[in-house]
Amino acid sequence: MLYQWKVLIVVIVLTTVSFMVARPVMCRFMSAADFAVRRNVWLGINTAAFLIPNYWAYVLAASLFFVYGVKRDSNPAALYVFLLLAMTPVGLNLPTLGVIKKLFVLNHFRLLALVLLVPLAWMHWRGKSAHAKALPVANPANPADRAIRAADVLILAYAALQLVLLMPYESSTASLRRLLLLALDMLLPYYVLSRTCRTREALTDVMAAFTLSLFLLVPLAAYEVARHSLLYPVLQETWGTGQVLNYLERAGYLRAQVTAGHSIVLGYAMAMAMGFWLYLQSQVPARGWRLLGFAGLIVGLALTLARGPWLGALLVVFVFLVLSPNAFTRLVKASGWLLALAIVSLVSPFGKTIIASLPFIGTLDEGTIDYRKQLAEQSWRLIQLNPLFGTPSYLTYLEDLRQGQGIIDMVNAYASIALSFGLVSLFVFLSFFLIIIWRCIKAMWALSIRDTDMNLMGASIVASMVGGLAMIATVNLYLSIAPFTWALAGLATAFLVVAREELRDELAVLPDGGAVADLQASSLGR
Repeated sequence: MLYQWKVLIVVIVLTTVSFMVARPVMCRFMSAADFAVRRNVWLGINTAAFLIPNYWAYVLAASLFFVYGVKRDSNPAALYVFLLLAMTPVGLNLPTLGVIKKLFVLNHFRLLALVLLVPLAWMHWRGKSAHAKALPVANPANPADRAIRAADVLILAYAALQLVLLMPYESSTASLRRLLLLALDMLLPYYVLSRTCRTREALTDVMAAFTLSLFLLVPLAAYEVARHSLLYPVLQETWGTGQVLNYLERAGYLRAQVTAGHSIVLGYAMAMAMGFWLYLQSQVPARGWRLLGFAGLIVGLALTLARGPWLGALLVVFVFLVLSPNAFTRLVKASGWLLALAIVSLVSPFGKTIIASLPFIGTLDEGTIDYRKQLAEQSWRLIQLNPLFGTPSYLTYLEDLRQGQGIIDMVNAYASIALSFGLVSLFVFLSFFLIIIWRCIKAMWALSIRDTDMNLMGASIVASMVGGLAMIATVNLYLSIAPFTWALAGLATAFLVVAREELRDELAVLPDGGAVADLQASSLGR
């Protein structure tokens, strides 16, 4: 218990200081009242977690904090993404009182979905939320609206394929459970983000909220590495939950994970926050704050020692620079900064370790690379046996890949989808994201002449989506990666609606609106 108190003090002190440092910058993107509400909820659930020894009592306390937040926050969608990494993802099966064998594991993400997303989705569906009243009228002839409808159909088709293809292999109760979990883990994050963020300010707020959550985790990650001790595993020991957080090392250094549940997941989140900060920093006039934000996220990313997210972060930056205005100038400047960072890193005391940890040329953990190669080869052979609709029991054919921890580590989300549900499902999955990405790029082009800010926002969202899709080739869709991936798709869909409305408003005030309207509309539509 004494150690638990020590961890609580460390978490609360470091997080409080981080809130104080971040407040002047983040209140440029969110109101002071919303910042205070989010701070209170974050600190509240962390305090409750370390003080309450019973998991279900903690769930009750956390639910009360969530209700407090959703009632006072002007943008609950931003509160949702902000809280995704506020607590460790451990959980327990919901008690069934002997009625059925089990329901599902209630972890932090599903508690957030139940308390925050379900009421928001219901109010929007009934048209009783402030966000629903501001919903623009869809135009069937508008390409952006057609893309949104196509995305809605594709995500529903992807969920339906997962449900239908597994029905012959499981009971009706299991199918109902799967339907509920698909709604909580996938459909609700996409629906709420895509339907409730209807202004430029709301989109910015969501991006800033998620970035703020990663700023808070950087000092905690640094503490874990410096002390060679994880902060949150004590909770899974106290609550008696399944073991999610495990000690992972590389080159003798502990790999930070804080609340993420895995160092790769934390690295993924840092890369996504970096993509958002590329846009947000354009609205921060002080150069020092802009550099401090980048430096913090780079440090957080480095502390994970996760090579996939390192490459993903580089891809995020590259795509953003290519899509943003003055792409060539930005690429040259970024290359200079990257070269300077590489030189400083290599001449530092950690230079040899950094070189050994690099993807492709590094020599550390070569066994993991061999494992990935074996997994890819065997997965492809198995996919060829049932290419269209997959092999639900595919794990039984991969027993020789079971590791010492007793698991078969599916480190590629695309292989997992193709194995479980076939290439048809994989095609639907990729089509969903590619349609959104392509339409966002078209919307950016249509607005780029007059609205640099929207162009940068779109570039940030698209770059994050492209980087995220690349990174899930090295990690499965699990823990916070799954809900954030679908929430990000919802945010991109919302960007399409906002871009359409901004374009419509601009055309309405032009003196020669007819010809220009036709030109801009065709640009958005082709």
